[in-house]
Amino acid sequence: MMCATAAVTRMRSQERRPKVDEKAYKAALDRIPVPDEKYDPWGGARATDAAKASKKKN
Repeated sequence: MMCATAAVTRMRSQERRPKVDEKAYKAALDRIPVPDEKYDPWGGARATDAAKASKKKN
């Protein structure tokens, strides 16, 4: 069980945290450019289409 002073201290520490401005957040997201191609992080690890085609023929 928490003591009353601990609860008050906790509330004060939460008040000190800066509040995020929704407009600023959305504006920052709008400034991020949309990529032309979808990024594939595993693209280098996968076999290419030509290698897949040669395996199917065998």
